Amino acid sequence: MKAAFIYAPRDLRVEEVDVPKIGDDEALIRVRACGVCFSDIRFYLGLKKYKHTGFGREYPGFTGHEWAGEVVEMGKNVENISIGDRIVPSIIIPCGRCRQCRRGRINLCKDKIFTHGGFAEYVKAPAKNLMKMPDGLGFEEAALTEPIACCLNAGIRSGIREGDEAIIIGDGFMGILNMMIAKLLGASVTLIGHHDERLELAQRLGADKTINSKNMRSIGELEKEVGGKADAVIVSVGNKHAIETGLMLVDDGGVVNLFAGTYPPEKIELDPNMIHYGEIILTGSNVAPPKLFKEALNVLASRKLNVEPLIRYRFRLEEVERAFEAVERREVIKAMIVP
Repeated sequence: MKAAFIYAPRDLRVEEVDVPKIGDDEALIRVRACGVCFSDIRFYLGLKKYKHTGFGREYPGFTGHEWAGEVVEMGKNVENISIGDRIVPSIIIPCGRCRQCRRGRINLCKDKIFTHGGFAEYVKAPAKNLMKMPDGLGFEEAALTEPIACCLNAGIRSGIREGDEAIIIGDGFMGILNMMIAKLLGASVTLIGHHDERLELAQRLGADKTINSKNMRSIGELEKEVGGKADAVIVSVGNKHAIETGLMLVDDGGVVNLFAGTYPPEKIELDPNMIHYGEIILTGSNVAPPKLFKEALNVLASRKLNVEPLIRYRFRLEEVERAFEAVERREVIKAMIVP
């Protein structure tokens, strides 16, 4: 099969290798679509490392985790799926032993591995992690199950409910998706970014208000443009200024969710009195527990989210490096690798 490898930062190659051999409890899947996540870009640039995925030829498909495909082979113990089933993964493989796993916080397991490997023609995964795609759902839409699950987790951890005022900072793919989920949860949503074309897309997809931060000279001016402070702020950009802006735009009793990691790590300035006297909750959200992957798939199948306008840029596996570069340069909102 053809598979992509990263030998070193920015050294990405597509090569021929053997198809993975599966174990008794695993399945082999023909990949039909794999989205490029910004965490993949950070790995490509050498900014982010994974305990169980490194550089080199022993990691076919490297970090690609937003994949969907069809089952072509099963281990002898597999009973929950069949050959030909169209499937997506719940991407976390937990250790099952640590304190977080025992508490049911599987996404916080320190020894978790992921069903990586989607930048290849075939990928293997534990059958228990595979979910059947509903009829009528395309592979490219289904490949968005993981990012939707992450945004559902963010919305829930941010306490967003009917009638809330929410602010999303960041007009990238995940920022727009967080906006759509916040709307689905019943909030009135303002999205703040600095790309006019992306802000226009966000408005078409349901944002109540969009603001180009380039036009704002101060936090006070931005707050006035927003129309007040918010019950929940999801910071979908990993930088110091965005986080500090989020803290200034949340109302007393509200929640600020740090949805994006910062690479390289940054420190922020924080007035603890704002947290204390305002009873502000500062939290984060990291991937999503397995139950939210199923919920994300149900949301997609119900057509409650119109994700098709987000899938506009398709690349062949042989073009995966070009796709990465386009995402890194912010030329595309979402790149999808397809056969």
